[in-house]
Amino acid sequence: MVTILVLVFDILLGGITLYAAAAVVRVDLEFRETVIAALVAAGLAVIPYVGWLLSLIGLFYVLYHFSLAALPSLILMVLVSRFLVVIITAGFLSALS
Repeated sequence: MVTILVLVFDILLGGITLYAAAAVVRVDLEFRETVIAALVAAGLAVIPYVGWLLSLIGLFYVLYHFSLAALPSLILMVLVSRFLVVIITAGFLSALS
């Protein structure tokens, strides 16, 4: 049960931060598209051993498919998004302890 809640939290937080990062980097994406990209990435990340790599590949593939943006823009968008996720997660964890 906890795993499902963490997965749903990861998908929603990933979608929100990808949408915010897309606005910062000026990549034209809708919120629905960022949540779908986060869903694909979170789903692939569950695979043991190679999930993290498949997750990154799937994330870039889906984002490129939806936006047709250049690869440097997508890389910057994902970096900004992951940075926001780390900050938000650290805030949640510090609030819980």
